[in-house]
Amino acid sequence: MVFDSEEDFGISEFSYGEDAISPYESTLKQNPLSSYSIDSDKLYKIDQLTYCLIDETTGDGFDNYGEAVSALSEGLNFISSRSSSPDSWEQVLMDPSVVYRDYKIAAVNSVSGYSSYTEQYVKLVTGRYACTVSAMLTVCSFYTTTSGANGLDLDYTELWRRSRTEVDHTQNGIIYGSTQAGSIPEAIRGFCLDRGTSVNVSQVAFANWTAYKNNIDSGNMSIFSGTLKVNANSGHAMAVAGYISLTNKDDVLDFMNTLMVCDGWNGGLRILNHNLLHYSSNMGTFVS
Repeated sequence: MVFDSEEDFGISEFSYGEDAISPYESTLKQNPLSSYSIDSDKLYKIDQLTYCLIDETTGDGFDNYGEAVSALSEGLNFISSRSSSPDSWEQVLMDPSVVYRDYKIAAVNSVSGYSSYTEQYVKLVTGRYACTVSAMLTVCSFYTTTSGANGLDLDYTELWRRSRTEVDHTQNGIIYGSTQAGSIPEAIRGFCLDRGTSVNVSQVAFANWTAYKNNIDSGNMSIFSGTLKVNANSGHAMAVAGYISLTNKDDVLDFMNTLMVCDGWNGGLRILNHNLLHYSSNMGTFVS
């Protein structure tokens, strides 16, 4: 059985019977070379009919038809090595599997009950994409009733309008937008109020990690908006659903305060290094 949060009933497909096998097993059987090994147990869904296995070390792999694929061609992001001067978000974002493998957890808390959508799905349904709009919709879904996957286009367009998101560029028929962080509070308040929910929204420039922690501990969500110091074109916004304090298992001096975020591109949570030295600008939006 394949569970998919973007499907109406949460299930995209299933097989039943003595000979039923999972998509992972069926894809593994299509390995074009018996000597080709995959250093990953993750199966990636490309579309409704296509799955693939990709080696996270090399970025190469194959799909369930035995055709060669790559992480680059499929738009999949893998973990890059950490850097003291990161110039891409992949250098400050980690997957939970890496965190739990390499680090000890000193403190952790998170909320649940929100909805998030991948960039690919948003573009498919709405024909547009803006990371701040995606972050706002995720946060709003925690506080009020949204239209879900069936009404994603309406909700997304409304938040786009309320936040005065401007068209940045159009590529392959998709409209990409840019949103000023200062427009977030008004958009969230108005969206929620029109659905019968009153929320408080505040912002703090260069908010410290404790501010996000305190908001999560009070049962609320936030939005992290920032630009990497060494990449002026790297502005991005992400919904914050939790926090983790980490200590490297092999080096007690390697300590990080991190945020659990919906990165706006992929499904599931990722772990963001909150080190403010990495960012030339940072705005914390706190909802309660």
